[in-house]
Amino acid sequence: MKLLLSALAFILVLACKTEETTLTPDTMEDNSPVAEELPAVTDEEIEVNMPYTLKTGWVGLFEIGSTAEEIEELALMYDNVEIETIELPPGWMAAVTVDLTFNDSGKVIFQFYENDPCAFRVLITSSLFATEDGILIGSTYDDLLNAYSFNGAIWNPEGHAAVAIYEQRISFKLDHEEETMDDDFVLHVPGDAQVTEIVLW
Repeated sequence: MKLLLSALAFILVLACKTEETTLTPDTMEDNSPVAEELPAVTDEEIEVNMPYTLKTGWVGLFEIGSTAEEIEELALMYDNVEIETIELPPGWMAAVTVDLTFNDSGKVIFQFYENDPCAFRVLITSSLFATEDGILIGSTYDDLLNAYSFNGAIWNPEGHAAVAIYEQRISFKLDHEEETMDDDFVLHVPGDAQVTEIVLW
C-alpha cells in the first residue's frame, strides 16, 4: 500500500513540474529579446525619394559603376526616358556613353572607358534630378554656399567656374566664365550664377 501511495505521489509531483516548465503563449512573459519591427517603406515613399535623388555613388536608381546593360534595364523603370548608346571618336576621355533623355528636361550621360564595362562618371543636365540638399540644375552659387562647405570655385577644362565636393564625389558646373584665367581658383563668382551641369564619379 505504501509503495502504491509513494508511486502516486511521485507521478503527481512529476506532472506538476512538467506543467510548470511548459511554455505556452499564455504563460510566457513578454520580456524575451525580440527584434524590433521596423516601419514598412511604402511604394509611394520609394517612388518619391529614390528615382531622382543624387547622392554619393548613386544617380537615382543607377549606381556608379553599373554596366550599360544594367543601366538600360533600370531605365525601363522610368516612363519618360529615351535611351541612346553613342561611341565617341578617339581622343575623348570616354569611349562610349549611354545617354538617357528625360522628356526634354535634359540628360543623364553615363561615361565608359574603352574596354571597361563599368561606368566611371555620370553627367547630369536634367532638371528632374536633385541632391539630398536640394541642389539641382538652375540652383545658384549662393545655394551651393548654403548647402556645402567648400573653399571657393575652380576653373574646369572648358573655362567655366565649378564647385567640387570631393568627399561626396560630386561637382557642379556654373554658367560663369571668363576669357582669361590667371589662377586655378575663381576669385569671384556672382551669387546668382546658376548650376548647368552636375557630375558624379
